[in-house]
Amino acid sequence: MSQKIQTKLNDSAHICRQQGDKISPCGYHHSRVHCQFAGITEDLLETSQDSFHGFLKQGAATTELAKWFSATYLPAGSWYLVKEQRLWLKQRLIEQFRAHQSAQPLQVMIAGVAGYVHALGQLLIYLEALEQSQAEINIAITFVDRCDFPLKQIAGFLEAIKSKSFFRYKFQIGEDKYACAKGLDKAIRDKRQALARISVDYRLGDLSDPMLFAGEQFDLITEHFMTSLLYKNFDVIQPIRANYAHWLKHQGRLLSADGLRADSDAYQTFVELNRDAGLVVNQQARLPVWDPYGLQQEVFQNILEGNTQRRVAVELDNTLSEFIKQ
Repeated sequence: MSQKIQTKLNDSAHICRQQGDKISPCGYHHSRVHCQFAGITEDLLETSQDSFHGFLKQGAATTELAKWFSATYLPAGSWYLVKEQRLWLKQRLIEQFRAHQSAQPLQVMIAGVAGYVHALGQLLIYLEALEQSQAEINIAITFVDRCDFPLKQIAGFLEAIKSKSFFRYKFQIGEDKYACAKGLDKAIRDKRQALARISVDYRLGDLSDPMLFAGEQFDLITEHFMTSLLYKNFDVIQPIRANYAHWLKHQGRLLSADGLRADSDAYQTFVELNRDAGLVVNQQARLPVWDPYGLQQEVFQNILEGNTQRRVAVELDNTLSEFIKQ
């Protein structure tokens, strides 16, 4: 079989280039701008005796998932796609929103942006958590990436949905126009009361640069597959941990979906890197989950073609972790 879908995406990640108003996105960001908005609503996995494996259930919901991953444009990953990831993040956010006692906005950094659908899917989880928490707080979110292209997408989308146009929303970056992902515009607009309590800002730069947020501190940082995108290169990951620790307030939280199995040596190294920087893992909050991007494209094609002779095994190779600044 071929590579995992996520591995192929990682191989295309470089730095987008810009000359004047013309942006030439890297392969990774170019592919992600066309992602569809989708979220799994069913429990698709049957459990196994192994804590780090499951099996895809047969049925309409799995067939629908296979259709998503066999389409020209794949669904956006990030926190929203997988039900288990979405619910875990929402619960962590609800707890943070209720615990925030300051009259100042809760300061949040979203570290790394694949594309606007990924970013806005995560924002939608924030909006749902804000409503369900019933917390009377405001939130200030800063999206960070070393490439300007995905940041401009978010800004373009948020500006586009202010329009009262009946037709499908579009936004423009330089000379290029993009149609807003179907369903995403309505999902965000339906949360407009909560959206009014969230301010959005952008920061262009490398997370390994300690001066990127000089003098600024956050209550919360989230990252999704940062470790995977950096090929589990801990020499590169370590300075980012140190910066996170410097940028977080005392008892601030780092919520991480790392693309590592919780029983692996790599995950243990990851935990130790965070601990050495002053970010201690909350063992009670840790959750191993799966991700469709961890499968090969052929798996979904075989499901649609009826070529699966046995149950499809799925690895729970993504660990959701909460780290607390000491």
